[in-house]
Amino acid sequence: MLDARILLVDDDDNVRTSIRGWLQGMGATVAAAPGSSEALEYVVSAEAPFDLAVIDVALAGEDSGITLAERLYGQRAVSRFILISGYVEVSIGNLSIPEDQVAFLGKPLSVTRLESVAKELIGS
Repeated sequence: MLDARILLVDDDDNVRTSIRGWLQGMGATVAAAPGSSEALEYVVSAEAPFDLAVIDVALAGEDSGITLAERLYGQRAVSRFILISGYVEVSIGNLSIPEDQVAFLGKPLSVTRLESVAKELIGS
């Protein structure tokens, strides 16, 4: 069981719908956004910080997922992150997020791996 509030950001409707379903099936409450601006709207209207954000590194036409993650971390809206990408070699470089609070998963995602990493980051 994954008792957590999760912010999911992915610009691909099919991927976002699949991941949202997986996370909800694990017991999480999920706010799903197609991009940075929608994600930031969720954050502004949220009553409390999210436990975890799952963010696509390559968001179309907006901030990169890395930029969004750093922004959310800086605002204390989210403290733990799973960054996802279909590109094998993505440099997450010098993140301003502590290493033990962020993980990288390549697409296609494994439901089992996603759950394992989410639980490890959240500590449940």
